[in-house]
Amino acid sequence: AAVSARVAARRDDLRVVRGHATQLADAEQVHARAAEDAAAATAAVAEAEQRHEAATAAVAQARQELGAALQRWADQHRQPLEALAVPQLPAALADVVDTVGEPGAPSLREVYAEQTAAAVTERREALAGLRAQRQALAGRRGELAEQRERIAAERDDAPPVPATRTASRDQRPGAPLWRLVRFADHVTDADAAGLEAALHAAGLLDAWLHPDPQATAAALAAVEPDGYLLPADPARRPTPGSPTLAEVLVPEQQDLVPADRIAAVLASVALSDVVTGVQPAATTVVSTAGGFAHGLTAGSHHKPAPEYIGATARAARRAARLAECDRQLADLDAEITDCDQQRDLHQRLLAQVDEAAAALPAATGVHTALRTLDHAVAQLAARRDAEAAATARLDQAVAEHAVAASALRRVVAERSLPAEQVDEVAEATDRFERTGLRLDAARRDAARGAEAAQQAQVRHDEAVQRQAAAEQHAAEALARHREKEEAYQVLHAAVGPEGDRVLAEAAQLAEQVTAAETAVRRAAEQLTSAREQRASARTRVEMGEQALAAAVSDARHEAARLRPYAQPDLLGLLRCPTDLRWPASLDEPDDDELDAAVVALHEAILAATSQLSPTETSLKQSATRLTTALSELQAQLPAAGLDHRPEWDTDDGVIVVRVADEQGLSPVAHFAERIARQRRDQEQLLTDAEQRILEDALLGQLARQIHTRTIEARDLVERMDEQMRSRKMSSGLTVGVGWRVSDELDSEQREVCKLLDRDPARLGPAQLATLRRHFADRIRTARAQAPEQPFRELLGQVLDYRQWRVFAFTLHRPGRAAEPLTRARHSQLSGGEQSVSLHLPLFAAANALFGSARPDAPRLLGMDEAFAGVDETGRGELMSLARQFDLDLFMTGYDLWATGAAVRAAAHYDLSHSAVDHTVSTVLLVWDGEANVADVDGTLAQALGSPQSRRAPGATAVTGEAAAAPTLAVGG
Repeated sequence: AAVSARVAARRDDLRVVRGHATQLADAEQVHARAAEDAAAATAAVAEAEQRHEAATAAVAQARQELGAALQRWADQHRQPLEALAVPQLPAALADVVDTVGEPGAPSLREVYAEQTAAAVTERREALAGLRAQRQALAGRRGELAEQRERIAAERDDAPPVPATRTASRDQRPGAPLWRLVRFADHVTDADAAGLEAALHAAGLLDAWLHPDPQATAAALAAVEPDGYLLPADPARRPTPGSPTLAEVLVPEQQDLVPADRIAAVLASVALSDVVTGVQPAATTVVSTAGGFAHGLTAGSHHKPAPEYIGATARAARRAARLAECDRQLADLDAEITDCDQQRDLHQRLLAQVDEAAAALPAATGVHTALRTLDHAVAQLAARRDAEAAATARLDQAVAEHAVAASALRRVVAERSLPAEQVDEVAEATDRFERTGLRLDAARRDAARGAEAAQQAQVRHDEAVQRQAAAEQHAAEALARHREKEEAYQVLHAAVGPEGDRVLAEAAQLAEQVTAAETAVRRAAEQLTSAREQRASARTRVEMGEQALAAAVSDARHEAARLRPYAQPDLLGLLRCPTDLRWPASLDEPDDDELDAAVVALHEAILAATSQLSPTETSLKQSATRLTTALSELQAQLPAAGLDHRPEWDTDDGVIVVRVADEQGLSPVAHFAERIARQRRDQEQLLTDAEQRILEDALLGQLARQIHTRTIEARDLVERMDEQMRSRKMSSGLTVGVGWRVSDELDSEQREVCKLLDRDPARLGPAQLATLRRHFADRIRTARAQAPEQPFRELLGQVLDYRQWRVFAFTLHRPGRAAEPLTRARHSQLSGGEQSVSLHLPLFAAANALFGSARPDAPRLLGMDEAFAGVDETGRGELMSLARQFDLDLFMTGYDLWATGAAVRAAAHYDLSHSAVDHTVSTVLLVWDGEANVADVDGTLAQALGSPQSRRAPGATAVTGEAAAAPTLAVGG
């Protein structure tokens, strides 16, 4: 029994050792594969490192090429840069080259714009000043040219009109005195000048001479603001024989005033060289020296030559004025030419600056190299991760191999059975069973005992040798210690206490040196920090000065934008004082203060707009309302047939609207006030009876329009109901629609709806009175609720007949009566039926509207995020429904594909967005009724007639996570 147990145990040992040997073989295979993978990953990392180094060199090369291109650009555009006086620009651009492509780094265009902003702004301001100066010069030249034209056309020969003679002389019979007389031939030029000066000063030169004495008396009785010449009574004329104006002035040949009446007036004025002796009661007296006496008034006036009396004098005056106008026109032309030349220089320089900005070398090569470098870095990181993973797997395989080997060794040691001798031991075991277990066991025991004894003897010999070596080493160490002790004692006896003191001082000195070095190092650090703080403070001061200068410049630039608001019309609209004006010139004083008028204008506008808080949305809405109002004004005014033409300009950033009518150009506010005043005048002319007749006519026309539109809308809803009832769902259900009076209307509104349902021609006075009273009350109530709302919009809300009725849907089940489609009944339907019932009215309304179009017109219906939340079954029914209505759908959806059996053809565009390359790629897929066919080579797009204008040639493949958003068009 004992021998059998030993044999069984040995066989169990054989089984265990064989199992561990198999595990070790498997671990060796895994280790070999892991080693191969690690070697391949190391090679891939080496290759990625080479690519990374090449990409780094390519980035450096691209930056070098960009710097060279930038230098060539600077040499090419040296002239405009020197004209702008920006010598630091090339250096600043060169600094950008080293940071191109880095996150947050400025681009070449940004640096160029920043460096040239001040100079360009200065040139633009100078250009604006030149434009304003040229406009002013052109205006002055136009006025002067118009004045010269009036002079040359002999429309400006009359003396200046006095402030006391403002009555109109158009179409009045007669003429002023200067047009009716001329100097006699014997009168010298000096006497003529004196006589004309005296007549002018006395108010006789331009006084009116009427051919009819009765008409003159009537004009005087009407207190007309003008002066008339009346012949004096013969008794009050100068004494016969005394000189009068009739001796020096002769009536002209004309048909305006009879010659005898002119002679009577001339004979009523005395001619004397001494005026001071004339008594106040005497007649009017003039002298050739320019003196005059006229009633209680006496004085004198002088002229170098006559200007108005006689054609020769008027021609001489006209020639002199024309010459002066020509001289001034020549001076203005020279100034305008100079302004144009300077403006052309500034414009040419600004154009060169823009061309230089456009010609800046592109950093495409650097960006491409950086993208390649980023790709190489990512690839290197990925391969290093792969190498790390392979190394980890190799380490794990090595560890598993070591564990398996250790387990095998432990089992071998425990079982005393080498793995390579398992078969031999198995055979020996069999042989032992055949020849006898006892003899074999005894021999093994003897062999093991002899081996153990031999090993013990070897260990004993080694221990004896180590003991002898240790004793010898101890003796030598003791001898060396004794020698060192003797030498120390001799040295200590020779030095004595002085040596101890020197050692102590040396130690103290070393400590002091260490402390001094620490203090010096601390002081150097404090000095460096102080210098850095001083440099930082200087930098902040410089930046503050630059910021102050920029703020002052911005304030002046912003102040210049207030100039167009200094107009009485705009100030009145802004509820600001209308006496504010813009200064004649806006200089730049040294104290950085704005003109007081500009400050007052700004404070007034700021106070008027302090309660306003505009947003981007409100600004957009205001711009839209203004554009709509201008379009409506431009369309409505000419349509009135009164020759009213709106005009507006936006030269100063403010839209100024003027209206041209019979009174010329006038602001739109003044025009509106005048029109409103005329309207009030017209309203006052209407009697109550006329107003009632007008209101009845308007109410009849209004009722006719609402009646017609209501009937049309009802017919449209009936067509929609008929079409919806004819389209059944898969379950047999149908949905209908109706248009009924709203339940929210009161009894009076319902009565008005009934009246408007009837033919307006059959409405009598009582019905019209009911309509008039109802709409008047509604308009009055709406006006009280929204007083600031325009009357046109208010009428649109009151008369909106669509709010008087609502849509009502009905559900029709097979074999049952119609039921109102309430929310409760709608929630009881299936998901597909709910979707169909919601989309069916939309399709029916579109089909009803498309019924009025031509047969070949597209029946296109756009649906964004179409069929959201609808399952596949519901989508199929909706596609089938669109097919029944013959609609062409343009739809977008995240996972929407028009691949139902009811769809005959559909074009899908699958969009993929790359967050890495910032690009969007498209793939065209065409559903032919059975399968989706992808457009790989563009043949399908060409067959569908696509221009392919949005496809970028040579585009790289899109990588990264892509979000698909199919866009499709379903054709019926």
